[in-house]
Amino acid sequence: MTATCVATVESGRSVVTVPFTPPRLLSDLLSQSGLPFEAPCGGRQICRRCRVFATGELSDPTPTEQASLTKADERAGVRLACMTLALGDVRIRLRPGTVQAVTEGVMPSVTPEAPTGAGVGLAVDVGTTTVAGYLYDLADRRRLATAACENPQRAFGADVVSRLDAALHGQGEPIKRAIETAIGDLQTELCIEAGIDPADVGDRVIVGNTAMLTLLCGYAPDALATAPFIPAHTMDEFRPPSDFGWRGTADSRVYLPPCPAAFIGADTVAALLSVGDRAERPMLLADVGTNGELVLVTPDGLLACSAAAGPALEGAGIRCGTVASPGAVSQVALLGARMCVTVIGGGKAEGLCGSGLLDLVAALGAAGVLDREGRLHEDGHVFTDCVRKADGQPAFFLPGTDVYLTQDDVRAVQLAKAAIRAGIETLLSAANLTGDKVARLLLAGGFGSRLSAPSAAAIGLIPPSLASRTEAIGNAAGTGACRLLLDPAAAQEARAIAAHIRVLTLNEQPGFESDYIRFMRFETFPRPS
Repeated sequence: MTATCVATVESGRSVVTVPFTPPRLLSDLLSQSGLPFEAPCGGRQICRRCRVFATGELSDPTPTEQASLTKADERAGVRLACMTLALGDVRIRLRPGTVQAVTEGVMPSVTPEAPTGAGVGLAVDVGTTTVAGYLYDLADRRRLATAACENPQRAFGADVVSRLDAALHGQGEPIKRAIETAIGDLQTELCIEAGIDPADVGDRVIVGNTAMLTLLCGYAPDALATAPFIPAHTMDEFRPPSDFGWRGTADSRVYLPPCPAAFIGADTVAALLSVGDRAERPMLLADVGTNGELVLVTPDGLLACSAAAGPALEGAGIRCGTVASPGAVSQVALLGARMCVTVIGGGKAEGLCGSGLLDLVAALGAAGVLDREGRLHEDGHVFTDCVRKADGQPAFFLPGTDVYLTQDDVRAVQLAKAAIRAGIETLLSAANLTGDKVARLLLAGGFGSRLSAPSAAAIGLIPPSLASRTEAIGNAAGTGACRLLLDPAAAQEARAIAAHIRVLTLNEQPGFESDYIRFMRFETFPRPS
């Protein structure tokens, strides 16, 4: 019998030991540890982002892994977790990083006339990439603390489909445990900041898309992963905290708001609650991320759709892509013959987060480096020294940095932006509207709140006519969850919103496929030479 070995996993001050029988992939051991780590492609050896420091009895690097590592990486002990086998005792150290999540938003003007109750309550928005928490004093509706963390389910894939697939193949329990632990740790962090015992937390509200809440509850995800995509559980339920392994007061409950459809979830309902009576009609609400959720608010009702943009807009699947954390390029501006770069934290540029990615693509189009079809050109512009080969393909290197954008990265952006824009046009067409008739475009979520409206319009992500009427409203799902926590009447309003949303399945709508193909192009960029 093979002896049991131990993997020691370090992440900051957290140390977890994982017993295992070799050989095992480091990525499997990391998933078993419950600590968050980055593996956007879900272990398919595509993104090359699961870089860790590893020592001990390890398999030799394969040629594919070696091609993804520099000499400096090799000297430092960097390995790709999805390609490295643990053959005996190993020590794995995760790279440090702090997610710069958007937690703020505009609270609606509707508030209850009387306090919701005594004690402390918690509202949580479980996003695909990040988890945001809000701790409140329920008696006076005063926010005590706010914090966010990375969603550890990223270890099972950057997008919803990858995580559902992992759950269908026996990973449902680890996925559930990972998010339960993350929310529990976030609650503890908030309580420490506010000087409160976590056991004194009473009611909680948890919002998220339908898949996130399904995985949190441990429900079978089959109905979300196969046609006709009708969820078996649409939430709108109260559960005891103990169902999720959390402590709380004796009479506390966890409320999971309604999910109107398989890919329009409680987070969208909460975002509409956050908008409240501020909505001008017609108005377009867009939570642009891995799973783009779009809602058109008209005098006649609510039209919604889900556009499968994929994780590129949040930095995943991009060769130098990263989440919004220190070292990420968050803004790029073209000033004459110079490109000015803003780096989160002000240090060395180490990667591109979603907003920086869009700015860079827009800047490359304006500079003539990218043409209308999305092809990178080596000459005919002032940045000829910045275009050279990387990973066997043309790439643009940001001046003064080691960060670059490959031709494949550009294609990923084209696919993502085409899905979002075609979704917007499909909603407008269904309501017999054009972009110039929409009073306002509200951008919600972490990525949406950071992106530049001019850049989004330049690459064709949003209709150019809406650029001047675009407003970032922060984490609308999170603020909607806060309203549900603070206002007893809001749950009924959430049910009414969910019941009256008409959800369009994009691939069944006339014109969607032709729009998708059309918006693959960058219409404002130079024509191919």
